[in-house]
Amino acid sequence: MDYRTTSGIVVPDRAWAWRFAAILVISLVTLYAVTRSTVLPGDVLRFVQEAAKGDKDAPQLANPGHVLQVPLARGVWLGLAHLGVAASMEHVMAAIAMISTACAAVFIGWIALALVGTRAAAWTAAVLYGLSLHSGVMSNGEQYGLPIAICAAGIWLALSGIALWPGVLFGVSMMGHAEFFFAAPALCVATWYGRADLDARARVWRACRECVTGAAVTGVGTLALTYYLKKWTGPASLMAWIVGHLRTDHQYTVSVPEPFRALKGLATALTFGGHVWRDALTGRGSVTELSFLLQMIAGLILLTAIVGGVWMARRDRRLLVLAGVW
Repeated sequence: MDYRTTSGIVVPDRAWAWRFAAILVISLVTLYAVTRSTVLPGDVLRFVQEAAKGDKDAPQLANPGHVLQVPLARGVWLGLAHLGVAASMEHVMAAIAMISTACAAVFIGWIALALVGTRAAAWTAAVLYGLSLHSGVMSNGEQYGLPIAICAAGIWLALSGIALWPGVLFGVSMMGHAEFFFAAPALCVATWYGRADLDARARVWRACRECVTGAAVTGVGTLALTYYLKKWTGPASLMAWIVGHLRTDHQYTVSVPEPFRALKGLATALTFGGHVWRDALTGRGSVTELSFLLQMIAGLILLTAIVGGVWMARRDRRLLVLAGVW
């Protein structure tokens, strides 16, 4: 049976949790594999090429902004080859993306159970996330799924009242993508809710400790991995590598930062509906085309459902606050 901690967080029964995870992972990975597109999203093609080549000077092999995924894929690929299993790097990359995206759905379901207290909430949250357009794109080789799964696992452990490991996982997720430092407020809120039985000072201390742990894991892990991959050999070469990366991959944004454009992009890029209605309101899409009109209708339904969900969540302050900061 599920049980409620002294902080009011619901922890799932172990047997049910394993069944929940197995059903979701098997179902979602099968769905992702069957519906997989031949068009790779984002920078996946570059990831595949550079992971297979293994050139230490390749920019995406341990890129400072996402140092973990490409070396991990190469390590798995080499390990399979050592075992005599023939697999293309593209398939290895896609498998990592599919499994990690499905695992992210599992942890998001457990987070919903922890806060709402019902298994129906867990299934709803996990299925909605796993079937979203965002997850569908990530499952086709995009490596954002891995840090999302790791970060969600840390958030769930923090809600469960467990110490240290949430910070460690938070740090590993930042190695997956540096942008995950934006999840620090969610980690702090989850740590706060996870030990509501403690006084305010103790909970603040725990939250700070998790953030410091995450920063330490990111720093030490990134330096150790990149040194192993011979990206740098000393302080001078380390600075040259980082500055060189910024000048090549982020030349425009470094010289002309656009914070307002970034915030606008964040607001509209969260959902499929946001993208479509941004295009409609800015004239990028033609409302006279039937396909775009259907997309507008679907986008409006999706945005309305999101607003409705947020409105219903107002009754549970913990749920609303955690969702807001995450």
